Amino acid sequence: MQDFISRFGFATTPFTCEIRVEEYFINEIYQHPLEHLCRTVHKRMSAALIAPAVTGKTALLRALKAQLPAARSRVHYLQVTDAPTRDLCREIPVSSAAEPAANY
Repeated sequence: MQDFISRFGFATTPFTCEIRVEEYFINEIYQHPLEHLCRTVHKRMSAALIAPAVTGKTALLRALKAQLPAARSRVHYLQVTDAPTRDLCREIPVSSAAEPAANY
């Protein structure tokens, strides 16, 4: 990395992976799903965000999180990519410190 910095005369690395949340959805096409998710959360309803890989699901959720009031919201990340539906349904209440209603 030092070779890269000194070769081009940079004092520090000019690039980072961090993009501010406000810069994620500049395009109008991304505003629509973000508005729907905001309405869903404010109505205290459930939603599923399903899309192919590398389409911006995580970025969309980070933008949603940035719009939520920190005092009234809690965000939980569940990584159950290969888990069956039953395990996912069990993991959701456990992550919010609730007991699952039933087993099937």
